[in-house]
Amino acid sequence: MLKINYIQFVIVLLLFTINSCESVVEFNAKESQQKLVVNSFLNANDTVSVQVSLSRFFLSSKKEYILINDAQVDLYVNEKFVATLKNWGQGIYSSTYQPKYGEQVKLVVTTPKNGTAYAVSRIPDALKMESAKHDSLFIESIESQGQDYYSYYGENLRVNSSFVLVDDPTQDNFYQIRTTEFKFFYKDTTTIMNNPYSNFNYYRPSMTILTPVDEGNKDVLGSEMYGITYFKDDFFKGKSYTIKFENVIYSGNLDSLALKVDSIRIETTVENLSRDYYNFLLTKDRYYSESGPFSEPVQIKSNVVGGIGILGASSSYKFSRTFTLMPTSKRKY
Repeated sequence: MLKINYIQFVIVLLLFTINSCESVVEFNAKESQQKLVVNSFLNANDTVSVQVSLSRFFLSSKKEYILINDAQVDLYVNEKFVATLKNWGQGIYSSTYQPKYGEQVKLVVTTPKNGTAYAVSRIPDALKMESAKHDSLFIESIESQGQDYYSYYGENLRVNSSFVLVDDPTQDNFYQIRTTEFKFFYKDTTTIMNNPYSNFNYYRPSMTILTPVDEGNKDVLGSEMYGITYFKDDFFKGKSYTIKFENVIYSGNLDSLALKVDSIRIETTVENLSRDYYNFLLTKDRYYSESGPFSEPVQIKSNVVGGIGILGASSSYKFSRTFTLMPTSKRKY
């Protein structure tokens, strides 16, 4: 009996101690000073464009960002001044200059009220590819169980693709694969002309990487359901490596589709990314994938000095193919 009372006494003492140690920490919701936000994604042999805005306090009720249209944006290449970018409104500035492979690009943004910010990035070397092709169109029958035991029958239309990438052994490399164009060409030729989406119409293809690019493909990131993925070269460093992937470009009744559509065009872009660009994509992806109020905060990568944002750079290689679509009785894919 004495032993039980002793245990009860210890429990009560512990509860009293824990409760007495509580302290109230007041949250200081004072709005922080706004910073310049500079975002630009450079590609070899393409014109330079950048958007300039101000950061937004995380408790602000305002949904829109303040866009800056009175900045001076100067472009330097390999430490030499090249041009002052022209403002087009909506915080957008551009130049007709097209960076070359290996060039170091610097953007300096000067504003009357919000100071100066700058960022530097190097255009990656040209991608070395031994081959790249959309190999075949594959039709997969599907059955899905709906409500009230209703079954839906149809087909998935898959494009199997591959490329042989020659990885540079002298440096770390970062790659991205994107489905950059997907179109149905209708028998009524005015249909595609009137479609408001220039690169994608009717359906957004999903992507699956079939070849391992790391151990178990744990570090294959991006939005595969939207036809985008990116990864490092650790698994195949310095090798000629074949990467296979597939896109599901349509799910439904192909016979009814073939009555309206003559052909399907798909274009894929493989990109060599700068390290900062890759880390930006990596942290952005993890920022949006974190869940729960007690998750560790993710700081999105920024390489802008005097502000926040990203100056990313890439070099790209594109390949495409158009497939003719026919009804079931005539299919010979």
